[in-house]
Amino acid sequence: MFTLQKFIMPQANICLQEKMFFRVNQEEDIYYNFEDHTYSFKKNGELFSNTYFNSFCSPKWYKYTVIDEIIVSLRLKGNFEISLVKSFLADNEIINNTVKQLYSSSEEKKTITFKYNFSLDQFDGFYYLKLKALENDSIFYGGEILTDKAPINQIKMGAVICTFKRENFIYKNLDLFKNNILKNQNSQLKEQLDLFVIDNAGTLDRKYFDHNQLHLIQNKNVGGAGGFTRGIIEVLDSTLPYTHILLMDDDALLDINSLERTYAFLSYTKKQHSDLYIGGATLRLDKQNIQLESGAVWNNNLLFNIKQNLDLTSVADILFNDLEESRSYNAWVFSCIPLESLSPSNLPLPLFVRGDDMEFGIRNSKKILTMNGICAWHAPLHNKYSSFMTYYTLRNQLVLNALYDKNFSSSSAIKLLAQNLTRELLYYRYENIDLIIKAYTDFLGGVSFFINTDGEQLHKDIMKFAPHFQDFNELSRGDNPFMYVKLAVSQNQRDSKKWKRFVRRLTFNGYLLPESLFKKGGWDNYGIVELTSARAINFFRRKKVLQVDLVSNRGYLTEISKKKFFSTWIRFFKLSFYIRMGGYKKAVKSYQNEIKKISNITFWKEYLDLERK
Repeated sequence: MFTLQKFIMPQANICLQEKMFFRVNQEEDIYYNFEDHTYSFKKNGELFSNTYFNSFCSPKWYKYTVIDEIIVSLRLKGNFEISLVKSFLADNEIINNTVKQLYSSSEEKKTITFKYNFSLDQFDGFYYLKLKALENDSIFYGGEILTDKAPINQIKMGAVICTFKRENFIYKNLDLFKNNILKNQNSQLKEQLDLFVIDNAGTLDRKYFDHNQLHLIQNKNVGGAGGFTRGIIEVLDSTLPYTHILLMDDDALLDINSLERTYAFLSYTKKQHSDLYIGGATLRLDKQNIQLESGAVWNNNLLFNIKQNLDLTSVADILFNDLEESRSYNAWVFSCIPLESLSPSNLPLPLFVRGDDMEFGIRNSKKILTMNGICAWHAPLHNKYSSFMTYYTLRNQLVLNALYDKNFSSSSAIKLLAQNLTRELLYYRYENIDLIIKAYTDFLGGVSFFINTDGEQLHKDIMKFAPHFQDFNELSRGDNPFMYVKLAVSQNQRDSKKWKRFVRRLTFNGYLLPESLFKKGGWDNYGIVELTSARAINFFRRKKVLQVDLVSNRGYLTEISKKKFFSTWIRFFKLSFYIRMGGYKKAVKSYQNEIKKISNITFWKEYLDLERK
């Protein structure tokens, strides 16, 4: 017997959203024991597995694998009515059809199994289990969905985690690997998964890597792109028979079941789908039932996060989540890549962060499969602010446009430049002006820029532009302390009349107003805004604004500079002239014709200083 997927129980150290695992008809009739992971029933208590983790997506198994029949195995005690139910959407209505029903009665714990063939299914959807207790003190101990077919593919995965000073996350995931896979004699992955941790900071302790399937690799700090590529190179250079590379974020919370389900699916994948990528969804770490994305589409300079903000405790959302649609790439939070799509001449680009996974996916992935239950949890990016990301996000966006957007012209590049400069001027973030100009200048250098630039030193130079933050205690000793009551003023601020909006636009949000019209003294001596949700109106007629990061409890004071306002536009016109006079077209030609110079193993080994080691 081979396990296709286990019935997963809620785990206190992973996820406590019980409705992502099982549903009940009456909470007082069923009790879940977190210590021994069992459900105890009163009479007429009902348990349902029509959930994100415990439904079975038969259409994808049937389409991509050789599996058309399942064996359901349950460990029970007591008296149960057992139903297998098919669930699907019809005109936005959830339809549930019972396809098999049987009974189990035992005074002792026993295993009951039954088969079901789903090859004649007519509607896409999923199967789920319904257990109804026919007497008190009935217990469900768990179970699996199995097959008696032997695997048709011998799968061996090299999992790669790139990290920079995230020791606690890494050590926690190492414990998960050790306890659930490497030391678990019943794990199907025990001999089939090696872990490569690429340490860009050199801060991890080797004593935690006390198994021959755990590898710690010291690396230059050249970002996620450099770290993941180093891991790919380690797998490609290995003599072991790896078939897939699994890329995972260092700060993601991982459930080992996602690895096991990925391995099981690949073990039965049809030969014509051997190039299939399997993408894990990214779920919110703070609200664990909310999905950030399940893959994404990049289309003509626009990014669409697929199935964003679905509630994974909702049956309708879960059914919708498994419907297939286009995907350009899957984030490297959890992305399983077939080795056949990689080669020494077809590696990622040295983009450091933001866009490396996107570009690689657009270039290489023919089909990306996602499935309910394969995921990782990650902190949402919308409440994080990093000044240096201004550079990487913009530069890498321009590289993607040059490679994959034929409609993005020199005029588009100038418009994008103006938009970015305008935003930073409105928010008094003058250090970002330099980063924007540098992003454009470096992009316009074409492929030669990447070849001739030390990525580690570049990052150090970029970090010098970062503003000086002070924590809230330090700010309290100065003239501009942080107060939530002042932050609330900015959050609630609105333009009440059209003429006020007109004045703001006419004066470029106050830059062209005389200083005498700026707010002064008392309550209005400075404003406070949150970095990730600032708006232009928060800065109008304010000479100083304290900008705060509520995640780290820090902030920095910004002050309007008319000198920098005018000098910025002079720089804009000079750079726009160069772009218009052929600079952009020259860069595009370089990326389109020479991109292989920075995506091959020879380049990367020199870039990572591997040839010197």
